[in-house]
Amino acid sequence: MTEERSVHKNVFHWHEFVEFLERYHVGGYHPVQIGDRYSEDRYHVVHKLGFGSYSTAWLARDSVSNRYVALKIDIAESSKASTESHILRHLGNFTKDQQKTKRFLTSLLDAFYIDGPNGRHLCLVTEPARCSLADSKEDPPWKFPLQISRAIAAQAVLGLQTIHSSGIVHGGKVLLPTPSRAHIEVKDPRIYISDFGEAWMNNQTQPKEDLQTPLLYLPPEATFAKEALGFPADVWTLACSLFEIMGERSLFEAFLPDRDDMIAEMVSCLGPLPQPWWDAWKLRGDFFVDNGVWKTDMTRLRASQSRPLLQRFKNMGRNEESEFTAAEVKSLEQMLRAMLQYEPGERATVGEVAKSEWMTKWGLPALQEPEKLISIHAFSIKSDPSRAPAPSAPIAVLLSSIPGKGKAQVHVDLTREI
Repeated sequence: MTEERSVHKNVFHWHEFVEFLERYHVGGYHPVQIGDRYSEDRYHVVHKLGFGSYSTAWLARDSVSNRYVALKIDIAESSKASTESHILRHLGNFTKDQQKTKRFLTSLLDAFYIDGPNGRHLCLVTEPARCSLADSKEDPPWKFPLQISRAIAAQAVLGLQTIHSSGIVHGGKVLLPTPSRAHIEVKDPRIYISDFGEAWMNNQTQPKEDLQTPLLYLPPEATFAKEALGFPADVWTLACSLFEIMGERSLFEAFLPDRDDMIAEMVSCLGPLPQPWWDAWKLRGDFFVDNGVWKTDMTRLRASQSRPLLQRFKNMGRNEESEFTAAEVKSLEQMLRAMLQYEPGERATVGEVAKSEWMTKWGLPALQEPEKLISIHAFSIKSDPSRAPAPSAPIAVLLSSIPGKGKAQVHVDLTREI
């Protein structure tokens, strides 16, 4: 009688919103498990926060400070050349004038290396605040209350001003203080500008060759004038973020776009490119006939017509009669146009944006407003990490100012049961 042996196969069931397993190779991601301890057992991993192209992020308990922190573990290939810890340490040397706005920037708490099967990985320890603006508006009403939007936008401007005054180009996006899969209560609509993995010193001798900024926020010089990459690139990206903060839609929109789709979106919104750039745009024929008129028979998935900036304001999800006044719309449009000039040298500086009419009359005053409240869907974590819920459990994130207090503080409660 022949003995039959059962064959057990490891089957991977694909999950949305997780990194590719193929990236766990020599030079790639470091394999982390819930319960792992790092830096002489100081940091105890309790939950996963997310991942990016060059790192994974984990929620951990710091046994020394007795609080929760975020561990950003870089892939081994980029760890040697990473300048993020240097940038964050440089940002930590605030001048007296920067003390008021340093709270809008993430803080480096610790940094160390992890030696694993895939190589040597840099691990940065920061505050556990990682949720993008887009993620925070995934559920109805898909936008923040207007006064909250103004306050967040003002802080984004002031935060970037602090970064630029330190001689640093950020090269990324604005993040809200809503740790994914964590229960938090935030006592004011405070933001963090985070993820300095692509940041660089503006005075470095080796010019930046390209940006990893998402296409919806990528400035045109990244395609046509890479030698001009610098502070103005951040201003362009900030303008795109401000539009998104103030409404429910992105400034530029396209379905599965490439760079050419986004250039066409810029033309649709802002008008013709500078002539040298237009002449250098190899695939402009996909969108336009020779005289610059939109093609009616294009094969690209987009409308064959322009949608100017002012029209986009009308479609951003705000009721102009009950929310926006005509004066504010005009002021906001003027500010964004100055930030969205094609030529980097003609673009407003973030210092000029901070002194603009919109910031003076609407942005900065919103920071003084007490008792504002907003509910956002994020993700929760139970006190027992082994019972961590699937990333669909909603929690309420409270954004408010403390009445009678000058500057509110952030309170993060990661152990409270939902």
